[in-house]
Amino acid sequence: MPSISPKFGSAAVRRLLIAFVVLGCLVITTLTMLSVPLDQLLTASRIGDARNKLKSDNSSSDPMPRASSSDQEPKSVAYVISLFSAPLNPDKSPANESQILSSLRNEDAGGTLRIAADLIVLAESIRRATAHSAHRADLVALVRRSLLPATHDVLSQLGFRIIPTEVVVPPEDIVGEDGRAHATGDTSFGGKYLISDENDKLLIYNLTEYDRVVSLDTDALMVQPIDELFDHAEETQGTLDYYGLGDDEPDHPEGGFKQAVVPAINGGFVVVRPSREAFAGILDIYKRGDFSLEQVDGYMAGWDHIGTGYYYGGISFQGLLPAYYFQDAILKRPPNTTRYQAAQKALKVPEGRQFRELDQCVYNVLGHRNCWGREGGVQGTSYCRNVDCSPDVNPTIEGVKAGLKVIHFTGTCRGARPMDLCRAPAVELGGNCELCKEFVRRWLGIAESALASEKQLLYRQLAPDLPDCLEKIKKAIF
Repeated sequence: MPSISPKFGSAAVRRLLIAFVVLGCLVITTLTMLSVPLDQLLTASRIGDARNKLKSDNSSSDPMPRASSSDQEPKSVAYVISLFSAPLNPDKSPANESQILSSLRNEDAGGTLRIAADLIVLAESIRRATAHSAHRADLVALVRRSLLPATHDVLSQLGFRIIPTEVVVPPEDIVGEDGRAHATGDTSFGGKYLISDENDKLLIYNLTEYDRVVSLDTDALMVQPIDELFDHAEETQGTLDYYGLGDDEPDHPEGGFKQAVVPAINGGFVVVRPSREAFAGILDIYKRGDFSLEQVDGYMAGWDHIGTGYYYGGISFQGLLPAYYFQDAILKRPPNTTRYQAAQKALKVPEGRQFRELDQCVYNVLGHRNCWGREGGVQGTSYCRNVDCSPDVNPTIEGVKAGLKVIHFTGTCRGARPMDLCRAPAVELGGNCELCKEFVRRWLGIAESALASEKQLLYRQLAPDLPDCLEKIKKAIF
């Protein structure tokens, strides 16, 4: 084997040293250009190791953690109002276009839209409540075509996506004589409007481009975010209108009501997961028109002889929803199971449930006695009507006021509707004055904020009577 020359070996070593120097310069230059000190890189590596260890530890201790709203995929949510009530003539014939326009104008405010102030405050309340939501929120208005000439411009300027509607099911398409008679004969507000027109709200189930739809009456108000409701899988969430039955008789021996197995689902606020299948199923019930006041097991037969639906507003959305969601449980109940027992199981057992009842002292609060706290004499007693009437739930009216999320100026606090108070400030608030006053305070706060916002000129133009109205309400109520 030939020997290695000392000269050759020294040159090789020199070249190797030069290569190391060059490589070191390149590394230093690269790190300098990236502005990432070496100690930071090492720290980041350690943090990454710690995070991985934490994830591993969490996985072993809680293999199926419940995802928070922030961890989940953002949902598209439509906040929907429905405008459908065209006035009737004394003979119950529909009003013509001129009469419709006249009924919607506020002549005391230059002929502007009568409900403009309500729409402004409702829209502002939704924007405020969803400002920090994890989900995308759209304002949507379902508007009967006959009302578009009077409402389109206002709704557009307030940021609503407008969807024109027609009568969902014409009366001639209703097969049952009783159902057809109620659809064309049951009215509200002293005969001014058809209650069945409220079925336009059923179109929310067809808004399948959205993950969730929140339907609100124009006299409702968003007070806090409701993101927690969007994590639930049930198709529909809402409150049961126990106090809308109009039945002062003692409770049914089973614990239900003689008028209906299940009360109305209040149509002023519902959250739905859109479903064309649900829409078709609800319309099938309506089209059959089997709507009867005959008796079944001590209850009014209502829709399809289920034993529910025959109450004020039952011909519409409010009676059709409980009929749809509880029909299978009631009609296919096991032997020796009563209608009420079957309905309660469908309502209370989460597995397979498609309607979820909400706490009516938090959502769609109407000001009823069950939300006055224990001092109201109802909460925690057998006379309480809510999803949970345990004594430690909603124990004080102050706690209820602090937890309000959606309020609705109807029911016990119907007399507290702000724009009605403005026009007739001497009217009684009704119910528990403190709770109704809290509703008005919340409305005033949002209205004042709107009139001080960057959109104030638009709002004053759309509802020129709003500023004076606020002052009238403050003087009259507070």
